[in-house]
Amino acid sequence: MKADLSTVITQPFSQTTAVQQTVFDACLMDTVKNYYKYEFVLVCGIPQITLLGSPEDFQSVLNRLNQLKIFFPDLHWWLDPLLSHVEKFKESAQGNPDIAWWRKICHRNFEGSGDMTLTGWLIDFVP
Repeated sequence: MKADLSTVITQPFSQTTAVQQTVFDACLMDTVKNYYKYEFVLVCGIPQITLLGSPEDFQSVLNRLNQLKIFFPDLHWWLDPLLSHVEKFKESAQGNPDIAWWRKICHRNFEGSGDMTLTGWLIDFVP
């Protein structure tokens, strides 16, 4: 079952408000423009995470990621890891968080000459 690409990307969640959907749409438009740059800064770690959304919301994300794999077969290298992470989100929303997995979200590694690299599953979300 192949859906419309726009629907796969922009389908709202159970807790999505009209304002949030509008902001998402604007962000999506900005994301697909010709020139962009991603930048992350990790300063003091992540002391707490509040996971919003129902297990059904995360199942919806899983379904849409699988649809994106149909639209973009060359992106399996990016989408496959996302599927496993979203499955962990779904398990957490069901009340079964994998604490060891959550603790691996992001870490800073300092290397010679002041270089720093980020490791952890959070970087899988940035292609």
